[in-house]
Amino acid sequence: MRFVGTLKTWDDDQGMGTIEPQGGGQGLFVRISAFPGDAQMPHVGEALSFEVELSASGRKQAVRVRRQADTGSSAARSRTAARAAAANAQRRNWMVGTAVAVLLTTVGGLALMRHYEPEASAKFAALNAELKPEAPAPVQQADKAHAKPAAKPASLKH
Repeated sequence: MRFVGTLKTWDDDQGMGTIEPQGGGQGLFVRISAFPGDAQMPHVGEALSFEVELSASGRKQAVRVRRQADTGSSAARSRTAARAAAANAQRRNWMVGTAVAVLLTTVGGLALMRHYEPEASAKFAALNAELKPEAPAPVQQADKAHAKPAAKPASLKH
């Protein structure tokens, strides 16, 4: 059996609150998991329909909560919009802060590289000279048209 009521209290951090049934009666405990998964946070004053079940501890609690067509006062909607705007601003601030941190790290790295580049270049050149053997002198090829025939080695002469 479905009942109708209004969300009287809500704690975003705890994800729980109380619903006051329409027509009076005892307030019912409600968890965030009882709400539809529409990514919309509950807000105080919101009109709801719900079913009642006993919890493991024997207390009555609201389950299978649905939002009514009347979503509450304009003040409640304004608070929800303000929360969404604050979350967007926080996300934007995080992105800007991350971009600034990356930029500063890059600029700092480039500055250090320029500072140590002459010293590193000299060390690299010295190390390269130590490891690299000297290349043999290039052999010059004579022009074949004007070249004299090579003398035969003594061992091949008769």
